[in-house]
Amino acid sequence: MAEESKMKLGARVKLFIATHLMPVAIGVFASFLLLGYLLLFSPELNRIRETNISQSLEEERRAKTEYLTALGELSRRYQDLDSEKIADLEVMIPDSEDIPELLAMFEAAATNSDVSLTAINFTRGELDGAAAGIKDLEAVNISISVANASYARFKLFLERLETNLRLFDIRSMDMNPSAATYNLSIRAYVRKPLK
Repeated sequence: MAEESKMKLGARVKLFIATHLMPVAIGVFASFLLLGYLLLFSPELNRIRETNISQSLEEERRAKTEYLTALGELSRRYQDLDSEKIADLEVMIPDSEDIPELLAMFEAAATNSDVSLTAINFTRGELDGAAAGIKDLEAVNISISVANASYARFKLFLERLETNLRLFDIRSMDMNPSAATYNLSIRAYVRKPLK
């Protein structure tokens, strides 16, 4: 009987091991994985995250320091400007289109160079090129037709325009020397008023 009982006990142990071995093995393996994550991977991941946050904060601090330095330099340069130069800048790029002033400027240049203005058209324009990146700046496109102008008179007309304080660009020019007519495409600039 003792031997029978030993066999029954051995069979029970084998049965217990056979039924519980897989879940126990999975539990032990999961425990090793969890301990490995907590002891090895988690501290390393935290260190990497802290490093990335530190780098990000350092880059942000550097960018803001550069911005403040540039802002301080602009402020210093603005304070160095005298009021006459600021007034000249306001004439060069006024805060309104000021069409009557533009008409007077073109008429005076035409009268001084002995040419006739036959047409002037104004339209709101889009900024492009280097001016496209300037905030609070708008454009006015101006088309001018000039007649009764020899090349020398037309050149004098352009020189008269060039001596004006108002900032503008000559975008294109069409010439017909035999008919003594010229067409100009000009862009003037306007500051958007501060709100």
